Amino acid sequence: MDWGWPAGYVFIALEGQVDTDGDNVPETAFIMHGIGDFLLQKVSLSSSSPSNAGILEIPLHVNVADWVYGLDLPNVGIQMNGHSINQQLCENTNIYEVFSTQSTVGLGGPFLTPKNNIYVNYQLSYAPTICYQLVTKKKIDFTLIDANGRIVLKENSLDPAGNFFVRKELANGMYIAQFANEEVRETCRVLIKK
Repeated sequence: MDWGWPAGYVFIALEGQVDTDGDNVPETAFIMHGIGDFLLQKVSLSSSSPSNAGILEIPLHVNVADWVYGLDLPNVGIQMNGHSINQQLCENTNIYEVFSTQSTVGLGGPFLTPKNNIYVNYQLSYAPTICYQLVTKKKIDFTLIDANGRIVLKENSLDPAGNFFVRKELANGMYIAQFANEEVRETCRVLIKK
């Protein structure tokens, strides 16, 4: 990540978009490339691995929300430097413990805690597809709730992983999708915008 810049090593390159008008659609870009050797942060992580483990794989988790904590993302713009915004970004590394690990077990590699995953695909903005994979083998129930707390759609006995296409015509607005059974309960926001 040196790029040959005379200012020094590029320690971080973080780019994204943020929602500035409250419609849950990110539209304002920010670019933070932290340049300069003085931005180096020492990070200490521990792992409970056996001493004879040989090559050890440690799952490294990065909490980006803590990395950008306190930054005014809508007004960051393009920062390819070592100035105050990128300094704060790098200092947040240890202040908020951005990096963490999970315990490792034995020689077989890391012990990973399974997680539920839900993603909303907005290729069709008027009728999004909710992609989900839940950590359960039992059937699940799906409920879609509008901003007033009314149930507008309900499906029972779905597989614990799949794609749910919202086939019902819905009014513009924010909805809460809930997947649940006696083992898991996960929700996500769904935006309908025509």
